[in-house]
Amino acid sequence: MAFSPAITLIYDIDQLEEYVNFTQNITYEDPELPGEFWNISITPDITNPTVSVSGGAIGKIFGYYSNAFDPYSIKYLKKTKTYNTVEDWNDIINAKEIVSYQPALIQTKLYTYTVTATSSATSMTASLDYTITVTNNWTAGKNRLKAAIAQTKVGT
Repeated sequence: MAFSPAITLIYDIDQLEEYVNFTQNITYEDPELPGEFWNISITPDITNPTVSVSGGAIGKIFGYYSNAFDPYSIKYLKKTKTYNTVEDWNDIINAKEIVSYQPALIQTKLYTYTVTATSSATSMTASLDYTITVTNNWTAGKNRLKAAIAQTKVGT
């Protein structure tokens, strides 16, 4: 009985950054039952809104990890002279109000996917856990902060 890929750490820590597109196909074949159809199903331990899974003869994990390292925080001073902290750039109406930005300082996050293969003829099953280590990419937050600052004009 063999899952492919056989290595269960799908991406090395240096290979998969947050916001990088990827596709991982997973298949199953039993050498004792050649030609047998095995239906693949994939169950994530943690979901991410921009990563999808699909099953069938070939299981697939694909997309990109976004906001995997929340929460980050953006502190801003409102016109009422009170401070507020939010976790989403879209909650900032006026970039001039930004006082500080603190990204999540977590460097990596592990995602685990349980892959189950089920024989169509015998209903036999086999399971294996695959993991993907995602590294934090601080560039997206940095670019959002730079864009927000660029919207402001000195002296206005």
